[in-house]
Amino acid sequence: MKKHLFLQAPVQAGKSTLLQEAMEPYREYIGGFVSQRLKDSSLNTIGFRLADYSSEPALTAAFTEELSNIFLRHGSDKSSFSLSVFENQAIDILEAAKASKQIILLDEIGGGELKSDIFKNYLDRLLMGNVPCIGVLKTPKAAANTGRGIGTDLKDENALLHERLDAYNAELLMYSRDKFYEQKKYIQRFIEEKLCGHFMTD
Repeated sequence: MKKHLFLQAPVQAGKSTLLQEAMEPYREYIGGFVSQRLKDSSLNTIGFRLADYSSEPALTAAFTEELSNIFLRHGSDKSSFSLSVFENQAIDILEAAKASKQIILLDEIGGGELKSDIFKNYLDRLLMGNVPCIGVLKTPKAAANTGRGIGTDLKDENALLHERLDAYNAELLMYSRDKFYEQKKYIQRFIEEKLCGHFMTD
């Protein structure tokens, strides 16, 4: 298997749910971030926040103004995106994971965060490094939709990330709901291979 593994599928197809279920038996060895969907009292999505997988693995949460690390807020006319969350909190979370975990979670990348040169350069160094990563990569269509929502064009950034997958030695797994359990086992084989290699060299 390759060094890194990323899932890809349309928005809300279930890829992050698959990933979470596959990772659960190995949680103590995995660190990184999840993009937590924030919902209001009517269960409408009104934003996303960065959550540390080690302490807050949930994929959804109820929105409150007191929540930290909110990087995307949906407005009535236009959404707003906070690059500082990725330039500061995301890098802190990933650095802590590098220091204490064997696999790094990136759920998800390929969107507005790539407008930050600070985070984009950090991500490039991370994926060129020796610590295996697992996560979700936005489709070009999903990135385009995010870009329109926040008033920017993400086509080039998303395309460049896809183009560099070979250089990163990363596999892109196209999620299929019909193959949920087959792909879950595949992800778990990836995790076990990386953990076996780590423990054998400790």
